Amino acid sequence: MAGYNELVKNFSKIRDYMREFFIYGYKTRDDYDQKSARSYDDARRRINSLLDDYVTFSQDKNGRRTSITISTNNISSNPFYAAYASKSFTDNDITLHFLLMEILDGQSLTADEIADVISYKYELLFETQTIRKKLKEYQNEGIFLVEKEGHANKYTLNKEKITDYIPKEKLADFLAFFSEVAPFGEVGNYLMQENDLQNDNFWFKHHYLAKVLDDPILIDIVKAIEEKRCIQFTNYSERLEDTRAFIAFPMKILSSVQNGRRFVLMLSVDRRFYTCFRLDYIKEVKLLDPFPKRFVDDEIALLDKKIASAWGMSVKRAARLDKLEMELFVDEEKEQYILERLKMEGRKGTVERLGDNHFKYTTSTFDAGEMLPWIKSFTGRVISVSSQNPKIKEVFETDIERMYEMYLQEDE
Repeated sequence: MAGYNELVKNFSKIRDYMREFFIYGYKTRDDYDQKSARSYDDARRRINSLLDDYVTFSQDKNGRRTSITISTNNISSNPFYAAYASKSFTDNDITLHFLLMEILDGQSLTADEIADVISYKYELLFETQTIRKKLKEYQNEGIFLVEKEGHANKYTLNKEKITDYIPKEKLADFLAFFSEVAPFGEVGNYLMQENDLQNDNFWFKHHYLAKVLDDPILIDIVKAIEEKRCIQFTNYSERLEDTRAFIAFPMKILSSVQNGRRFVLMLSVDRRFYTCFRLDYIKEVKLLDPFPKRFVDDEIALLDKKIASAWGMSVKRAARLDKLEMELFVDEEKEQYILERLKMEGRKGTVERLGDNHFKYTTSTFDAGEMLPWIKSFTGRVISVSSQNPKIKEVFETDIERMYEMYLQEDE
């Protein structure tokens, strides 16, 4: 029986546990009924080792709870990047890695020549095919440079560094911002560690830390989008509590500035409709054949046209838009900032002055229901809300009545 290993072999498992400990820190061991007790214990120990300063435990009559508690006010870099520095490896992997780094430092050799050097100088035996595979992998990563000599490829170590192009004194701020904001920020985080740099200038009030755990899935989807290929993937539905397999054509990555969630907008290949999948619910991705070329350009052009009318993640390929109107009372002397909010946050909506302190905001979108959280942020100023979808007005008025009962209605 294999013993416990602190290094991570299956990243998808550690990804799930890290997210759940971070978001659902109230769960006990028994609540993870879809996973074995041993799987839970191993993941908890690994996470505790990786994020020791942020893992907390609480105990009550229902059991022990493990949670990850991180205050963005007290961190200068995303702690979840530690997960990417803990990948497991075999003895042969690590041995070959350092041998290649030493052998190709300052000289150019073929795979056969490298195999001979390893055999004679280090008295170790590696299959030429194994060496060739590792060389190809590192070439794709930019670690080795390759040049053709006859029918053979000759490899040498790439000694270029980012500091060759950007002065080190200007590098810290650039990488600090990139590593905390951009997709695949773990690259910036690694370069900061490699160059002994610290983030001294950027802290974030709303920092969606857990999204970095989705980058291994994101990179496969981005590759599929770039190469215009379909993908096969498994998606976990939290509402249905099951996992299903899908085949679709990924077209665009969408990111919410309100909650930090990222989505993949995909086109159903068979039924030709758009569906958004949450990136953190996607478990596995396999790249398939390219989408039929005769459709690609037309579909991309259609999406660019359609998405301009979307409020949130709802984009429909063939549907009329919902028109929404909201009338508000805004004090023109004291509340100009409210009018600015309407113009700045209202996307392609229009603001019309109906009279003294009386304004109307109008827009059209695929799903006016997505606007309700934003509309409710004007509570106290809203005079009326109307939409071609009657449920919008009904839901808004019901929510206002419930709020009134909870906070304003006097006790009988």
